[in-house]
Formats: sequence, C-alpha cells, structure tokens
Amino acid sequence: MKRGFKAGSIVFTVFSLILSAGIGPAYAADYDTAKLVSTYSFPPVFQEVIADQTGSITGTVVVDTRYEADVSLLFTDEKGKNRGEIQIWNGGKEKLASGVTTKAKNGKERVLHPSGQSIEINIKTLTFTIPAKALDLAPGEYTVIVRGRDTAFFVPDVTREEYSKEKQIVLPDAGAEKVFPGGIKVDKDGTIQITIKSSAVSTRAKWVMVIIDENGEEVKRISINPKNPQISLGSLKLTSGEYTIYLEVTDGGDVLRSESAVLVIPTAGTAGSGAGNVGTGPGAGVGIGTGTAGNGGFVPSLNFPGQIRLSNDGTIQIRLDLTSEYAKARFTLLVLNEDDKVVKRIPINLKNPTISGKGLSLPAGEYALVLEMVNGGKKSYSSSISWTISTKSSSTFTIPSGASFPGGIKVNSDGTISITLEWKSSYSSYEWYVVVYDEYGKSVKRISLNPKNPVFSLQGLNLPTGGYTIVIEVEDTASGSWATSLPAFVTVNQTRDIVIFIDGALQVFQKSPVEIDGRTLVPLRAIFEALGAKVEWDEATQTVTATKDNNTIQLTIGSKVAYKNGKKINLDVPAQLFNGDTTMVPIRFVSEALGAKVGWDAYSNSVVISNE
Repeated sequence: MKRGFKAGSIVFTVFSLILSAGIGPAYAADYDTAKLVSTYSFPPVFQEVIADQTGSITGTVVVDTRYEADVSLLFTDEKGKNRGEIQIWNGGKEKLASGVTTKAKNGKERVLHPSGQSIEINIKTLTFTIPAKALDLAPGEYTVIVRGRDTAFFVPDVTREEYSKEKQIVLPDAGAEKVFPGGIKVDKDGTIQITIKSSAVSTRAKWVMVIIDENGEEVKRISINPKNPQISLGSLKLTSGEYTIYLEVTDGGDVLRSESAVLVIPTAGTAGSGAGNVGTGPGAGVGIGTGTAGNGGFVPSLNFPGQIRLSNDGTIQIRLDLTSEYAKARFTLLVLNEDDKVVKRIPINLKNPTISGKGLSLPAGEYALVLEMVNGGKKSYSSSISWTISTKSSSTFTIPSGASFPGGIKVNSDGTISITLEWKSSYSSYEWYVVVYDEYGKSVKRISLNPKNPVFSLQGLNLPTGGYTIVIEVEDTASGSWATSLPAFVTVNQTRDIVIFIDGALQVFQKSPVEIDGRTLVPLRAIFEALGAKVEWDEATQTVTATKDNNTIQLTIGSKVAYKNGKKINLDVPAQLFNGDTTMVPIRFVSEALGAKVGWDAYSNSVVISNE
C-alpha cells in the first residue's frame, strides 16, 4: 500500500542531492531548514471514531495539508480481509459520495522532527459522519486506518501516502439488545473501579454514577468524565453503611444502566486514649491507642495490607502482608500532629520495616500514625494508632527539644553545615552530638560535637547517595535525659547524574533527569505516580492525562502548554518523548500541576520534591 510513497521519497532525495550540489555556504543553513520541513510529513492522527447504535460512524481526523487531496478510511474485518474504503475528504474540491459529510478546520502544529528539531506544519482537522448505508458493512468488529494522499506531488506518476495508527470499532446489530458500554466494581481495598468504552456512544453522551442507600433511596448522582473515569472515595462524603452503586449513560434518547456493585463504608473506630506506660528510652514516654479519629481525614481502606505497632521504647514496627498485587506498591508512614497536619513522611524499607521513634526528633505531644500505600497511581490508608510523646520531668535537665532547642542547623549551598548554639555555662557537663539518620529513621552517624566550636562539613561525612536527616543531640549522662534540635534534611549525591528525592526518599527511575536549554526535565509518569496520581497515555494524540484527587492534568508531546482542570499552564520548554516511551517535563510543571513543593539543590545536583 505504501510503495508509491517510498518511491517518491527516493526520487525526492536524489532530486535534493542534485539541487544541493550548487548551493553555496551562505545559504546552507536556510537550505537545511527548508529541506527538513519539506521532507518530513506528519502522519494522520485519529482523534476519535465512534460507531453508534444505528451503524453510522462519526469521528475526527487531523491530517498534514500536503496529504489532504484524498483522505479515506480503510476497513479490514476480524480476519484481516480488506472490506473497502470510503473517502472523507478530497481537498474540498468535490461533493463527497454516499451521503458522507465532513467539516474542515485549518490550523498549525509544532512537531518534533526525527532529527530532534522542532518544526511547524499546516494541518487540517476533519470532523466526519458516514451513514450506515454508505458503509454497507455487516455487524462486527473492524480495524480502521486513515490514509492521506498527495496527488499533486511534482514527480510524475508518483503518489505519496501517509497512514494513521489503527483504531478498532464495533458495528452493532441494529435489532440486537443494547449492552452497557462499560462496568463498575469495588476492589478489596474499597477503591471504585470504573471502565468506560466511550467509543460505543457519541461524544455528547452524559455519564453518571448513581448511589443508592440501604433503604433503596438515591443519595447521590455524580457526573463521570469518560476520558478520566476516576472517583475519590473520600470525595463521596458518605456516612458508614452499605450502598449500591451503578453507572448510567444517556445518549440522545437512550438511557443505559450498568450492572450494580456493593460499596461498604466502614464505621469509624474510636481514638486511642493516649494513655500508656512510660517508655524505657531516655527522656520519653509513649502512649498507644488505635482508631481513625485524629488521623487527618485519611479514610482507612478495607483489607489494607499492613498495620502499625508501637513498642514501649518508641520503636515503630510495620507489619506488611505483601502479595503479588502489591509487588510495586510504595509505603510511607505519616505522622500527624494534634492539628491533623502531616509533620513527617517516612518511606518504609520493605526489607526492614522498623523505624526509630527517637530518630524522628519530635517534640512532646499527641500524634497519630497512619500508613499510606501508593499502588498503580492510587492511594489508600491503614487504620491509625495514637502516639503520645512526653518529656521526662527533671529538675537537673531543662533543655527542651524541637523549636525551643537552644540551637539549630543550616545547610549551606556549598555543602557546609552551620551549627548555632546559644551557649550557657551550665551546659558544660553535657555531651553534644551531631546525629545523622537515613531515610528510614536509622542512625548511621553519631559524631561528637564541640559546642564551643561547632564546625561541621557534609562532605566529611562520606555518606552514600541518599537523603538524610541531621539533628543536634545533647545528653545528660547522669540522669539519662536528652534533647534534640529541629531536624535538617540534606541530600547527598555521589554520582554525576541528576537525582530526585520525593518526601525524603531517593527515587530510582529507568530514565534519569536531563538538562535541556538550561532547564531540568524529569520523567512525568514515574514522579506523578510516586505522588499518588494516575497517569494514562494516548498514543494516537501523543497526550498524557494525569489525575489526582479532583484534578485532571493534560499535556501533549511537543507543546509548551498544558491544562489543569481546563486552565492553561505554560511550560518553560515543551514536554518531550525520550526513547519513544518516557515523557519528560520541566520540574516546575510538577509543582504547578500537583501542588507539590519542588526545589533544586545545586550542590548535590538534586531535585527535591515534597508531597505536602
């Protein structure tokens, strides 16, 4: 089918070489650009194709205007047999046959040439309708492609052709019973799974999820975006109980309903009393309780594969039941204060899921501990437990921990660490240390500190690549009392590559960040999924769609404009596709799209992202 195009390419290349032989150096740059644009074509793109219940087809196609002389749909059946073609555009020169109607709209598109150069081409968007009588095809499944032809090519008897990617459509039996194009189910963890076959109905169809309570009363009707059929369980704001849910689609005068599913909202537990035995660790007491109150509104999921246990000495133990469905899940321990604000996010080391409470450097107070799981771009939470940290009363040790600690740590841009201490003569009998904890809360360095000359160098620690927390610790060996400063987060990078930290944890991606035109580009899918977003890729339109909570983000490869809930976001540099499978975006886009905090550590060549 493409022999004409290949022959044209060969002839055109030879012709270009002949012309180029006489071109002087002064015009070489202009000629290269002209040649680049003229020899690269943009294949047709199927934006949409829909077969309705009558057997008619509607759709939208984008074509390079150099290939608009003959734009046709080619059909093959399930056995791969050619079932004919129908022209949907002929350059607007003649009326289309068999009742086919097409509306055309001119435009321009910037595309990435295989050489890496961005070029602009003229395009035409074709919106077509083909009646069932013009198709003359039996009910069944068909493969459809778009073919664009350039019949005005200057080489005689040669026609250039370009083809789109394949699309699948199903032509229904007009007399058969209509089947709902999708379904709904509830997973073990309480997540609502919605599948929608939007190609079976028109783009004007309206989708909703209907919620029925135990008394058979309809309590909610929630609109569904068929391109992003995701619903946050927390957004439903349902009281505890059992509900029946189903999908409904209205397409013209037809209303179809899916099979129903059962959704159970668990009864909230009671908060722990916070009372407990005094811990054996120096200067701390621990109270333990379980429940969901005071957990920052994180609704516990059914059958969450893990739980938290707290020892009297302040050690936090994580028990995980990891089956194959959680093989790629990422777990994080959330620490919430009395105001239900997340004050710590600690990644869980699956090989050793134990965290030192002391290493968290938290001041006395009431806290809640919750496990967060990100699996396939979805977030779920465990039940919480309460945790009380109380400072041991002592008349001989009055140094407080946290914000009131008489000193602090500042990480400088050159990798040095400045330590400040409000020195008092009464502190002379105490022992002072700088303590370094890894991302799992394990102490990896404990260095004696001279409080009168607190000089410290990050480079001198000789730490492997990773994220670390550093605190100043002072201890009264006579009483066993101790206090710590507020922690400082530092990044260490012993590689030559750009590295990424998310919530203090070093990330390992298949594609490392890159720097282009002074801008750092990072892998979108890996980072968005790590931040709890679901990412989908549309190969036909080269478009990425990401959803998190109630936000929908869309961007197209090669474009410097993205959209968040329909509002424009301007990018420093366009989104780019590397190795044909990795979408790279500037780091600032992560912040603007998902509300995450994004920073750059020039000394360690690191991107630091916080989910809060």
